Amino acid sequence: MNPVGRYRNDDGIRKMLESAQAMGSLNLAKMDEDSRSKVMQAIKTVGEETINGTIAGWRPHDHKDHALYCEALSELVSRIQQQNVV
Repeated sequence: MNPVGRYRNDDGIRKMLESAQAMGSLNLAKMDEDSRSKVMQAIKTVGEETINGTIAGWRPHDHKDHALYCEALSELVSRIQQQNVV
């Protein structure tokens, strides 16, 4: 899953995600509420689009690995949706 590519025209999200990618970590707890919300929405959107096949995702030609990847993304998307309810 690569939200950076999907959000390449959104400088704010792109810069946050590129920085996190370079650091090897995405620390949502240190972000302000607005930034955290935008990043979580971006991750959720990319996850959903990968699950739905709009984005190829990881190893799309290996059906077993891709299915496991989509299953993990589905759980991540579900947890993000649960957070947004609170």
